[in-house]
Amino acid sequence: MGDVKATNTYTGNEIVWEEDDNGNIVVSAADKSIVNATIPSTINGKTVKIVCGFKNCKNLKTVTLPNTLTEIQSFAFQGCSALTTINIPDSIKKIDYKAFDGCSSLKSINLKNVTEIYPYAFYGCESLSSVTLSNNLTIIDENAFSGCSSLKSITLPSGLKNIGQQVFRNSGLTTITIPASVTEIYSGTFEGCNSLKTATVNAQLEEIPSNMFKDCTNLTTVKFTGTKKVSMNDYIFSGCTALTSVTLPANLTNISKECFKKCTSLTNITIPDTVESIGIYAFAECSRLSSIKLPCGVKTIDLYAFNKCNSLKNMYFTKSIQSIASSIFLNTSTSGLTIYGYAGSVAKSFATEKGIRFVECKPVTSIKVSGSTSVDEGKSVTLTASVSPADAYDKSITWSSSNNNIATVNANGVVTGKSGGSVTITATSRDGTFIKGNYTVNVKGAKKMTFTDVKTTDWFYSAVSYTYLNGIISGYNDKTFAPNDKLTRGMIVTILYRMEGSPNNDGKSKFSDVSTKEYYAKAVKWAVNNGIVHGYDGTTKFGPNDNIIRQDLAAILKNYAGFKKKDTKSTTGLNKFKDYKSIDSYALSAMQWAVSKGVITGNTNGTLNPKGNATRAEAAAMIQKYCNKVGR
Repeated sequence: MGDVKATNTYTGNEIVWEEDDNGNIVVSAADKSIVNATIPSTINGKTVKIVCGFKNCKNLKTVTLPNTLTEIQSFAFQGCSALTTINIPDSIKKIDYKAFDGCSSLKSINLKNVTEIYPYAFYGCESLSSVTLSNNLTIIDENAFSGCSSLKSITLPSGLKNIGQQVFRNSGLTTITIPASVTEIYSGTFEGCNSLKTATVNAQLEEIPSNMFKDCTNLTTVKFTGTKKVSMNDYIFSGCTALTSVTLPANLTNISKECFKKCTSLTNITIPDTVESIGIYAFAECSRLSSIKLPCGVKTIDLYAFNKCNSLKNMYFTKSIQSIASSIFLNTSTSGLTIYGYAGSVAKSFATEKGIRFVECKPVTSIKVSGSTSVDEGKSVTLTASVSPADAYDKSITWSSSNNNIATVNANGVVTGKSGGSVTITATSRDGTFIKGNYTVNVKGAKKMTFTDVKTTDWFYSAVSYTYLNGIISGYNDKTFAPNDKLTRGMIVTILYRMEGSPNNDGKSKFSDVSTKEYYAKAVKWAVNNGIVHGYDGTTKFGPNDNIIRQDLAAILKNYAGFKKKDTKSTTGLNKFKDYKSIDSYALSAMQWAVSKGVITGNTNGTLNPKGNATRAEAAAMIQKYCNKVGR
């Protein structure tokens, strides 16, 4: 037959089409001898919407589909074993049941807009080596890529939700990463993938499916990163003879039946504290497993759990173990085995009954936590736990927070403030005694500006925000900053005193108008003692409530810069300002310095207004510029 191209007027027997109830064209059948097929967008003036009917066209090599297509139906190209090339139009949103099942010559497929892949869609496509998945894909269903032995890698999109049973069974994958968006995975996902070496499972699962990596004989490393509470089903790593490293989920509840059976390269494993049970044959025939530490969560160990584990030399049981099946060491020599446990525990009774060497461990009796009692929101402090007695066998602990919304704590005791409030940080022993040490940490909430008289559109908003949030200028109260109020001498020395960290400065002031009860008393004494500001000549007065004019504010800031050993020698001409001649001689050098440093920039009308009263807003602006240009 050779090449066949359907056309609007084609009336032959090679491709059969029909019109559905909606007036759309369905390509419903094809001659088995077809080699190449191009399906048009319209036939007899009707739009082509659906393709099926190419099942078992074993000579078919290439297919071109139109962009009008909305559906590739079940079995559409099943058994087309010679098919090497086919385009999937943007209009296709799903690949239906067994649509390409048995297309053993198909090498690549681009599913750029497909949101669902149905069961067995590409089953047995043994030459398929390149698959491009859509970022909108949500479901890959049962056996979709099972038997795709040439498929070495695939990128699963970040929006994927569901992976069906045996999706990649017996495929050629060498590595795989399952995204965190996945919430459900069904059994046998990668079973028999003998080329698979590494796997990262970021999925947030409630169950790890049975047979997930069963008989992946080259698999060496698996890492689970999910944080949800998760249980195991059976046989997950059974037969993974190359497995040497596995990171189990942090909140795993159990080690399941035959989970690690015949993992003959596994020498040790870290089991999370949350695991409560070890299932039947769980580590059976792990012939290189030499030691195992059972965490404090484990209460029961089932039959034959360590069957034929003849390299096992050391086992550690915590005080919380409640039940050990009599035959956990079936077909295992225990002559070289040592059990470490605690007086009065099931572990000691078991060892005595079985004639196994037992080493009694000292339990933890107390934990004392020390460190900072406060932390700022967004900041961190490190706490220390001192465990007694000093020679306790297992002094390891876990850290927890009573409220993670207020503060979190990591495995190293690093507490990070999240929001204002008080939280209890607890260190708990991991030896099964569950001894606790509690410690209260207060989180200082981040300062927030709540002034109703300072709007984001105000020219001084940035300056007020900077000085308030940095503890330099406070408001009269939570609601009032009073940006247009005049700045007083008491206010400016208080501002600089806060910038300096409010150093201890007790004692009575020498000024008769500065009472020790006033908010500015310590600041006045500090500023005068450090030559930043002076009292009125020939008097015992300071004038704390007198307003400050702009040239005096410049002089005070220059004095403060000198106290801080900052540059005070910079100077610039002032004749570009209309009113520069009105500056008093005592303030001229200060104004020249302030302008040269950008602390004062002048008014929009080209004046400095040196004798105008400085407002609180102007002070905030000058202080912000001082900090940014001169430095605190």
